[in-house]
Amino acid sequence: MSDGHVPLEPAYRVRPGVPGTIAEIAGVPWVFAAYIPYLDYVWDQLFDQNMVAGRYEDGLLVKGGLRLLAEANDLTEAEAVGLIAAAKPADLVRPVEVAFMGADPAYRSYSDWARSALWANGIDPESVPPAVRRDTLVHLVETGRAVPAEDFVSSAEAATARAALARMGARRNGHRP
Repeated sequence: MSDGHVPLEPAYRVRPGVPGTIAEIAGVPWVFAAYIPYLDYVWDQLFDQNMVAGRYEDGLLVKGGLRLLAEANDLTEAEAVGLIAAAKPADLVRPVEVAFMGADPAYRSYSDWARSALWANGIDPESVPPAVRRDTLVHLVETGRAVPAEDFVSSAEAATARAALARMGARRNGHRP
């Protein structure tokens, strides 16, 4: 927590090492944590509202934004509340969604998928001998313990999208896919 002697400016208050996303409060860019700092009813309600109604209520966006702002910056409770009160709820949508889903990676590779699938199952990727890695990954996918590579890897997702577009084009031209 700040002792009041540090200027209330992002450059002086951001916590080093906290992954974050930027959103403006009263025209000033502040860092918001890029992860949910702790689980509680706010995140449950934000998630449910988005799933059911496809939107968020302003009051819950403010509560979620407050949690993310406080996590990423060295602020007293009063400072965090004062800052978030000046935020436009619409400007808090991106930080809340990044906290839920993570920032969109520019590219996810096969290696990213393999490491993620193994880590998610408590397996150190370096501990799996290369000769059995493929079989291990196939087993994880077939038992529902990992998503298929084509649902994760950027190039596979792009190929699936291209194939779907090609099928749509073929249907429009009177051809069967």
